[in-house]
Amino acid sequence: MFDIHFSKLNTMTTRHTSSDNEDAPLAGSGHYAKQIVFEIRQGLQRLLQSGEERVIDFNCLPCNNEDEKLLKEFLGNGEVSATLRICGTCSIWETDIHGVWWVVQKNNLGAIIAKALHISFVPSILMAQHEDVEYSLHVLERKIKSRDIFA
Repeated sequence: MFDIHFSKLNTMTTRHTSSDNEDAPLAGSGHYAKQIVFEIRQGLQRLLQSGEERVIDFNCLPCNNEDEKLLKEFLGNGEVSATLRICGTCSIWETDIHGVWWVVQKNNLGAIIAKALHISFVPSILMAQHEDVEYSLHVLERKIKSRDIFA
């Protein structure tokens, strides 16, 4: 089961352009946050050029809480969020940078077991699998045959 929420969180946002000082956004901050921002920029360029998706897995990085806090503030919150309830909870939310998504998986006890930034048009975890759609088509066809629709 999952819920998808759409909301306009912020209609006016500040965007950094290529003419901005690259040292300004995260100057004097967490050691890895700035490097991750540049990884995100490269990931977005690849996504646009070739459709290549990228995952920045925080379980594999020596980031600290300060890095994560700075990244969350810098990237902001976007318009789309989703919560999946499968073997715990998976929270997905778009950042203010379209194509960049936070994905956090928690177990049934609420402990974080995975945390990542996904650079993609839509995180693959939200996309229906071919087999699931095929099964759903059969379910719909059975429902149509077995009852009068909207009688």
